[in-house]
Amino acid sequence: MLHLEHSNVVRLREVFESNAYILLVSEYVEGKPLFEYFACLNEMTEVLMSSAVKQINRGLMYLHGFGIAHRDLKPNNILATKFGESIIVKITDAAFSTIIGMDMEMELVNGDVTFTAPEIFLTHKHGAPVDMWALGVLLFIMVSGMEPFKRENEMDSFRAILKGELNFDGAEWEGISMHCKDLIRRLLAVEPVVRLTAIQTTNHKWISGDETPKHILPEIPYRLESFNQRCKERAEYWRSVRSLLPEDHLERPLVKDNSCIALQNRESERNATLNKLLY
Repeated sequence: MLHLEHSNVVRLREVFESNAYILLVSEYVEGKPLFEYFACLNEMTEVLMSSAVKQINRGLMYLHGFGIAHRDLKPNNILATKFGESIIVKITDAAFSTIIGMDMEMELVNGDVTFTAPEIFLTHKHGAPVDMWALGVLLFIMVSGMEPFKRENEMDSFRAILKGELNFDGAEWEGISMHCKDLIRRLLAVEPVVRLTAIQTTNHKWISGDETPKHILPEIPYRLESFNQRCKERAEYWRSVRSLLPEDHLERPLVKDNSCIALQNRESERNATLNKLLY
């Protein structure tokens, strides 16, 4: 992982390992998490959003070219900083899942499945396509300020993810180009083999810039500010929940086992949830 170097990926500099801990040292990057950066702007355009998504996709294409899937792509793992009239975007924590060798049950650790692809619930065998799903979710939220599969209760949210139920009918989608919506649909295809790859996404009209509108979308920063606040409240809620649970109900910390790092196996819990959703 130390050999990886790309302008849209935060570079890993050093790795230190002990019996109990792994310490990752990365390059220093100024900037804010992507949605916090956007929330501070006075105005937004699809051109600016397209530039951000294009850079994220370039970083993913680079990682996927080495057979590396990020598996935890979300706004807090993407840093943005101003560069002239545009921005520079970098993906962080790209090495984490690869170095610790997880089988990725991470989506349940924090009680949030917003960016979790359907196949993660259905099988342990998943890779680069989960990053493209997360990119689609990220773009949906970037435009609307709303999670695409958020429903009234957790079971309905799981079901919406597994079925890929999208809705572009809200007022927040007025004035958004058909090409932007088309890219979201293609990234949020339920079947991984149908979902756009990073290479295919590069050639999409909304990414190439040929069909990207330049008109101002003044409401987007306010929507993202509301989304950021909801995320903070949700994180605080789960911190409170974990503090009340007995130790044996919490996810085990990372432990060294034959030079690998393991997380607690949650197979039975996952299967029970899927049975309720699918049968």
